[in-house]
Amino acid sequence: MVNDPVGQGFISSLARPGANITGFSFIDFEMVGKWVDLLSDVKPSLSQVALMFNPDTAPYFDAFLRSFKTSQQPTAVDVQAIHVRSATEVDLAFAELGRHPSSGLIAASDIFIVGAREAILKSAEAHRVPVISPYRQFRHRGKSDVLWARYRGHLPTFEFLC
Repeated sequence: MVNDPVGQGFISSLARPGANITGFSFIDFEMVGKWVDLLSDVKPSLSQVALMFNPDTAPYFDAFLRSFKTSQQPTAVDVQAIHVRSATEVDLAFAELGRHPSSGLIAASDIFIVGAREAILKSAEAHRVPVISPYRQFRHRGKSDVLWARYRGHLPTFEFLC
């Protein structure tokens, strides 16, 4: 299981891998677009989205973001990477996003992000920035300001903090 089989050098292309190879990936760059669409459903005024990850534990997200930007149709939503390596950097990133009422955040599928869950949820709530994550652990049970929705019923639950 790898996240970027082409970028990580396992195969030459997804269409023609060049060998008998099968597997699963946590993410495809097209998922970034789906996450942006879901955030737009929650916050119709959305014009800026940050993809938050730690470049040391998930360096492939920069490549995903480049692929997403080159393949997407023109959109009013600007998607940028935010590199974080500590809870302090998480809070600083949310403080900056919170200054822009039309912003949202994608908490990437990254082991660092899972470990920083509490800092992310605390900062998102404090700065009123909607967050989407592929991890169930990001859901606040019993909180009225959380909206969670299933995408087509058979993908993982996507969590929003509004």
